[in-house]
Amino acid sequence: MNNATVIENPGDCPTGTTPYPTYTWQFEVTGMADVTGNGGSPFPGPVPLQICVGGGPDLKYSNITLVFTNLADNTPSAATSHFGGQPIHGVVTKVRSGAGDEHDR
Repeated sequence: MNNATVIENPGDCPTGTTPYPTYTWQFEVTGMADVTGNGGSPFPGPVPLQICVGGGPDLKYSNITLVFTNLADNTPSAATSHFGGQPIHGVVTKVRSGAGDEHDR
């Protein structure tokens, strides 16, 4: 992702789904991203992407959510056409503080 915008304490990140604990979004990164998978790019050129990172009271940065968004003219990008507007959620399971130093969370 090049020339991305970073927003602290964003208000437009997707909400978490129950029964998961609530978390607070710490920052959001938006911009055009080159996406690759299985050794190649499934989409022609960069696509608009929103990345939200947040956490809870015990771990400030524990959750990440990716949302492929529409193009600037509000038409669907190739990624939005593929994934829809559905958020893709992820959770941190290991923290690495140094080379080879992993800790389960």
